[in-house]
Amino acid sequence: MSRWKMLETWDRDLLGLADEQLVDRLSLAREYEQSSSRLPGRNPKARRDWRRRREAVEAEMQSRGLP
Repeated sequence: MSRWKMLETWDRDLLGLADEQLVDRLSLAREYEQSSSRLPGRNPKARRDWRRRREAVEAEMQSRGLP
């Protein structure tokens, strides 16, 4: 799956992902959230968008009882 397609369907895909895929998405969201806050002049919306994606993954993991 291409990166862009994954970003477009991020929330809809969470329910159908395996546990390993959720962990991968969580690390991806954390990485991009952190990198978007470190760069000066970065669009502030980028950090907010990645935070929302991270929180969505964390909520799905919590509903499944994953650490």
